[in-house]
Amino acid sequence: MTSQLWPWCFCAWVAAGWPRGSAVQLRPDMPNVCEEWQLTVVGLPHPCVQAFTSTVKLWRRGCAGPGQCVGYERRTQYYTIYRQAYSVEQQTVYRCCPGWSRQDHEPGCLRSASAVGTCFHGRSRSDREAQRCQCSRGFQGPHCQYDVNECAVDNGGCRDQCCNTIGSYYCRCHAGRKLEQDGRGCEDIDECAVVNGGCQQRCINTLGTFHCECDTGYRLHADERTCIS
Repeated sequence: MTSQLWPWCFCAWVAAGWPRGSAVQLRPDMPNVCEEWQLTVVGLPHPCVQAFTSTVKLWRRGCAGPGQCVGYERRTQYYTIYRQAYSVEQQTVYRCCPGWSRQDHEPGCLRSASAVGTCFHGRSRSDREAQRCQCSRGFQGPHCQYDVNECAVDNGGCRDQCCNTIGSYYCRCHAGRKLEQDGRGCEDIDECAVVNGGCQQRCINTLGTFHCECDTGYRLHADERTCIS
């Protein structure tokens, strides 16, 4: 995975060769290979710390009689369980740049598809002089073979991050924020609105994040969620 926001085409020729027939995955250093963002749902085990209080019998020393040596004390214990959590992550995949194709296991995209009269992402139209292409939205070039980077102008209208894709783009918000209904603006996520943010006592929502606090007489445990006396 990468943290880049823009896809580029890498068109540097590689001198080294690969055995004919060997399966070679596309890489950004191969000819006419572009990188593209792909959204993938990833499931990972997420630790969740639970606390419970129990009463423990104690024997005190130096008591006058057996009945006076028994005492009780409340103790808090902790255990960790794991729940399946899902998140949407961006992964980089490598495909042939528009206007290029790959045959068999060639080391890159070496087949030019830019034939006269071919419109890759649009439709052809004729005028008095020549055959021309009318590109679909998100593409440009004489054969509509190039992607338009919408994020290059005014950040694509996005409030936080603009992610360019082949033929389109989308907006993404920073951690602790979510997209507004217009798909461009970002607003704060109130983490405390869902199961009290995981806090045992008080959940304090702040801009872009949150934290837990304890009532008077308690202090926050190292897990920053539970409160102990």
